[in-house]
Amino acid sequence: MAVYTGTADANGDFTIPFSTNYTSGQKVTVSAEKSGATKSIELFAPSDPYGGGVIQFGGSLTNFPNSITSITMNFPSIANNAFNSGANTQIFVKATSLVLLGATSIGDYAFAGWVNAITATLPEGLLTIGQRAFSGWTKLNGIVIPNSVTTIGAYAFDSNANMLNITIGSSVTQINGQAFSYLTKMQNLYVLPTTPPTLLDDAFASIRSACVFHVPAASLAAYQAAPNWS
Repeated sequence: MAVYTGTADANGDFTIPFSTNYTSGQKVTVSAEKSGATKSIELFAPSDPYGGGVIQFGGSLTNFPNSITSITMNFPSIANNAFNSGANTQIFVKATSLVLLGATSIGDYAFAGWVNAITATLPEGLLTIGQRAFSGWTKLNGIVIPNSVTTIGAYAFDSNANMLNITIGSSVTQINGQAFSYLTKMQNLYVLPTTPPTLLDDAFASIRSACVFHVPAASLAAYQAAPNWS
């Protein structure tokens, strides 16, 4: 396991330069020292050794990592399990929000189990969301899936019990099994594609029965006739 060590500046920020020969997806221990105190976290090395990536933590050094608020990431792609809270010594379970920049794909279980995150922002240009990528976000109150996304994986947003509103972008062509299951507080689902996406019959299993599905007016008949949408 590679170990990269950096010293935090007055704002609590630090930069870790990855070597040119690290292994994509390798678990990396990052340590930072300030005022005689050292904190360490475990991350996965970016999957693109040429493009690299950036992670910024909101909050303060006081009681780090319990003080983490927002996390902003800029990576070309997110590997399977990359920021799964269970796989990263629980640091990501502390985050209250995620802002994702630049990624074109999100792997399976990539952000699973962020139980304190209330908001998530996904980037335009994102194409695929893997299975269980955001499962178990029990405080997430809503999500906008960008218009660039084509596929939503199985269980992608499963068991997000406080989800109220979802917008499904206009390019989505397939929604896999239980992608939006057990959303027991859902109020509104906005489905923007003019052609109904391929929908597995259990994609919305146990969603709140009073949830209102909104589809393009000109496509209403198509949705009513499409398998599993009616």
